[in-house]
Amino acid sequence: MNPDHAVIEKLYTALDERTQQRVDQVVTRIVEAKEQNGSVAVVTGSGPNIHEGVTTLIAELISKKLIDGVMTSSAVIAHEMAGSLDKVKRVKGTDLAGVNPALLPRGETFEVTLLDDAALQQLQTEMILDLPLIERVRQMPGETIIKAAGNMAYPMGLRTEQLAVEIEALAGMTGQPFEYIAGVGADPKTMIGAGAQHGVPVLVSVPQLIGGGMVGMAIGDSIPLKQRSKRIAQILGQASVIIESGVALTQEIHDGPFETYTGHGIWSAWQGIETFSLEGKTLARIDLDPNLEEVWRIE
Repeated sequence: MNPDHAVIEKLYTALDERTQQRVDQVVTRIVEAKEQNGSVAVVTGSGPNIHEGVTTLIAELISKKLIDGVMTSSAVIAHEMAGSLDKVKRVKGTDLAGVNPALLPRGETFEVTLLDDAALQQLQTEMILDLPLIERVRQMPGETIIKAAGNMAYPMGLRTEQLAVEIEALAGMTGQPFEYIAGVGADPKTMIGAGAQHGVPVLVSVPQLIGGGMVGMAIGDSIPLKQRSKRIAQILGQASVIIESGVALTQEIHDGPFETYTGHGIWSAWQGIETFSLEGKTLARIDLDPNLEEVWRIE
């Protein structure tokens, strides 16, 4: 990827002076960290997602060796697995024979992913497809839309749920997190794909495990909770700079009993368990709440 410096400069000049100064500070800290063989971690929530181009940007920065670890949400992992900007046909589900109306989501709609013949043939090698159902939806009155996340339409939504169960089984056999196993088979322009390809950990933080349907459950069950928290502690402990965006809970930063500065790590350390501290690390919060900024200023 070749960056468009003119676009970057346009975005930069559109920022107010104070924000420009902070961007400059973060750039300086990142450069200093890299020059001293330090690492940079990114901590995101469900907001910065694939359809906004955020996770693909993070993937590119992983491939350029600028990001050394990522914490994210299970919903984001599900979206990276399912893809984005799917073309779907949405119809009134209560008019569709063969679908139990009690199972329909709010609005009683049913969606089918509009795939070409080659894609459907490929899918048939992976799963059993109800082709008559797909054809009935195509012929029904409804609307064709572009969905940001491809996880609620048949058959792609079902495929993601089934893949999650398969990946969880592989994770259990290999002792690897779900995110890594999924990443091995993912596009390298996704976070999980780039992470697996370049040996950079991409992990769901413990408070963000519930999301993405079966994907979130499978991620949570793929490795023990303490092991997940410990792996995340290693990402944060090694990082000199932590870039945060879209994270609602401060617990997602220390993520367990292994951090001493803001968490409960004193008692783990007391018992001889390895801990780390966030003290002295650079924390760059992209979407800083004005109230949090005021607290930071007072402190």
